[in-house]
Amino acid sequence: MNDKIGELAEQLSAEIQTLESYEEYLDAVEAYENDSEAQKKLSEVRKVENELIAAHEKEEPHEEHSELHDEFETLYDELLELSVVKEYHESAEKLEEELNDINSLISEDLHLDFAKSSINNSL
Repeated sequence: MNDKIGELAEQLSAEIQTLESYEEYLDAVEAYENDSEAQKKLSEVRKVENELIAAHEKEEPHEEHSELHDEFETLYDELLELSVVKEYHESAEKLEEELNDINSLISEDLHLDFAKSSINNSL
């Protein structure tokens, strides 16, 4: 990559870091990481998820898979209901939308439309 493009990428990155949505995302990440209830629930979700994976690998009876799957879904739903997690997801979605808009602007200026590309459609 040439130096000028590298410099422009650094400038774009610096500008993105000034976006309100970026700041909100960073705040939400910090709040999520420092929320003991969310971290405890996440730990429970991961534990059951690992048990579910192990059960699938051992080919244990389907009944146990079903019970673990139900427990996983319940814990995951409880995690998603926490306000700090909702705020995290909302801020991540908002930032992602803005980054997608930026990507679209660049692609439009380059006359690129990967979704409609004849190469992608022929694969």
